[in-house]
Amino acid sequence: SVPNRSRHSFPFIVPADACTLELWRLSRGISRSSAATLARLRSVGPQSDSARYYGWNPRVCIGMIEAAEAVISDKSSADGFLARLDSIMMTGPHQFGASVGNLLLAKLYVRRGYRQKALQALRRRWRDVDDGPLYAADGLALEFRLLQAAGDTNGSGAVEQRDWAVRGDSEMYEPPWPSLAKHPAPQR
Repeated sequence: SVPNRSRHSFPFIVPADACTLELWRLSRGISRSSAATLARLRSVGPQSDSARYYGWNPRVCIGMIEAAEAVISDKSSADGFLARLDSIMMTGPHQFGASVGNLLLAKLYVRRGYRQKALQALRRRWRDVDDGPLYAADGLALEFRLLQAAGDTNGSGAVEQRDWAVRGDSEMYEPPWPSLAKHPAPQR
């Protein structure tokens, strides 16, 4: 039997569930539970999860949560956390979070105004036979918007063609993201 808990807590059995829920909260600008989730994830071992195919090593999830929390909270340490997550994702981790990590990183880079770094993260997105086009519409739509903002009509046209090949419609998917115009490219 599950112990009686507050209506606001969830009896996590699997650390991947805690990771997923915290990333969902952060995607909505809610960071109040990040510290507790990070503490929980840091206390679990690499093989403590049921994410058996991918395996579980909390470093990918911890990196995603730390970077997202720092960016949405506009902390001065955000660039350091982004660099750490970027380094983790460059290794191409084959574990929980691998299929979405570079997409999340790209969105966080956009939010900080680093459009070129966002494109680099999108272009190295990991794809697995089992994932197929998982998150493809989001990734292609963001890449399209970044290329359009940079004035690269050839590149954005090529991305639009890839999007059409994946989705089969004539209009680009438009996810509910903030406008790129709100985030001018810094001279960094």
